[in-house]
Amino acid sequence: MSVSCTVTPKNRTPIPIVFVVDTGSPHTFIDSVSAARARIYTKNLNQHAVTLMGGNKVGLFMLGEAKINFRTPSNALFTVQIEGMKVSEDMRSGKRSITSPISILGMDFLLESKSSLFVDPFDKVAYLDFK
Repeated sequence: MSVSCTVTPKNRTPIPIVFVVDTGSPHTFIDSVSAARARIYTKNLNQHAVTLMGGNKVGLFMLGEAKINFRTPSNALFTVQIEGMKVSEDMRSGKRSITSPISILGMDFLLESKSSLFVDPFDKVAYLDFK
């Protein structure tokens, strides 16, 4: 499932992002290509962790506090603040990434926002429910 929204890091301009909801990921992060559009570069951030994604090492760099803004079906704005937003960066030195840049809404987001993910594959419906 993917979710279109904007991410507004503290004291920065909003970044349009399409997140993939990944319940197997413990981390929520935006990809470095999207971050660079807002002039946020991993070289200016502290490394938080290294993880594997698609068999490739990916560094996660701490961006910090950010607001994730969603539009509801009635077009109302719904905002969730997350304390530990991260930016991903391919860690293979000197090699271009063979995978597309991807931003992930992980389990930390679902827990911190107290939201639930509902999926009905028969009716082809999936949505986030915020309490």
